Amino acid sequence: HSSQPPSGPTATSPPTTTTLQKVLLMQQKSRRTIFIALVIPGIVTAATLVTMLILLPHAPSEIVMQWSGDEPSRYGHPAELLFVPLIAAGISLIAWAALGSVNLNTGSQSPNSQRIAIIIGNAINAALCATAVIMLVTQLGSNADGGLSGILIALIPAAAVGLLTFALVRRPVE
Repeated sequence: HSSQPPSGPTATSPPTTTTLQKVLLMQQKSRRTIFIALVIPGIVTAATLVTMLILLPHAPSEIVMQWSGDEPSRYGHPAELLFVPLIAAGISLIAWAALGSVNLNTGSQSPNSQRIAIIIGNAINAALCATAVIMLVTQLGSNADGGLSGILIALIPAAAVGLLTFALVRRPVE
């Protein structure tokens, strides 16, 4: 056991101003990325849940939950749709945590893979939340048919949230 301090390239030297600036920039971008990964799906999920809770009292006791071709194949209570935004938020977090944390090619964290995972996760969250609201809205009223044609409208908020997320995380960590 040597009691001498390390010397040479392994010696600890005070960090340079440039090194500190890079570290602070990376921490700032990391915090921004985490904020975007948590806040956007959180807002979308909360807005969806509030909207659905407002609409649920106006829904029939059974609504179409699953389609087989052009025919309904499963009915259920409209409250079942409340699980969709929660599952969507979970998928968004899993996409960020699992896909964004490790680059599969190098085994290390990649800012680009993290940004892509957040964009995809947030877009999926928006698409699933919009789908749940559309499934409920299309079955309200006297002429409710709950058709699948309206479900494709869910791609609009998915694209909007995906583009918003892209705009917020587009700059790579330097």
